[in-house]
Amino acid sequence: MTYFILAASALLAIIFIAGIVSAIREKGRSDKGRVYLPGTFAWIGGICGGAFLIPTLIILLTTDESPWLSFVFLCISLLGGSLSLAHLNCRITYDQESFTHKNFLGIKRTYTYDQITGLKEGTHEDIFYMGRHFAMIDEYSVGAHGV
Repeated sequence: MTYFILAASALLAIIFIAGIVSAIREKGRSDKGRVYLPGTFAWIGGICGGAFLIPTLIILLTTDESPWLSFVFLCISLLGGSLSLAHLNCRITYDQESFTHKNFLGIKRTYTYDQITGLKEGTHEDIFYMGRHFAMIDEYSVGAHGV
């Protein structure tokens, strides 16, 4: 269990750092043809997730107690990791002929506009349906108003 927590903590730290670096690098890029979650998501995920990752490692490495308490802090830190991962992966790039959707897990799919079979406009997100697949645009997404 100790090695699992250490490995998961290292992976989360990498995700936090990659998200923050990505947010810094995107600051000067053009938003034309892109829809993505703002860098604020990466900063909040990295700071809040890192704040819970620190007690995870302190409890795991300095006390002789059961690793379950550090596992609980690791699970809370995963919430911040999900924000950072969403910033890194949830993206849509588009041009005149097609668009490419990258989902939360990083899987990319390219569609033409005539493949869209449905559209659901919600209060917080819009969902495009392409057969069995769908692409969601969150209300906080940068570049979503030009789509």
